[in-house]
Amino acid sequence: RRVPSQVWRLVPKFMNKNLQSDIKKLEQSDNPRDILAAQLVIKEIDQPGSTKEQWKELELPEPIYQA
Repeated sequence: RRVPSQVWRLVPKFMNKNLQSDIKKLEQSDNPRDILAAQLVIKEIDQPGSTKEQWKELELPEPIYQA
């Protein structure tokens, strides 16, 4: 099930094998927002605090979740 891309911002602090699998799936997504989210999660794990300003694009509303 798809979730809003900005939700992945919470993942780095809780990374485990199951979440690693999810991040790999995100990297394979057709949705560029999912791909960006995966890249940011990986970068944040490698360099904590390095992605703070880069999540802004994913904080915009996603059409699928608008009423």
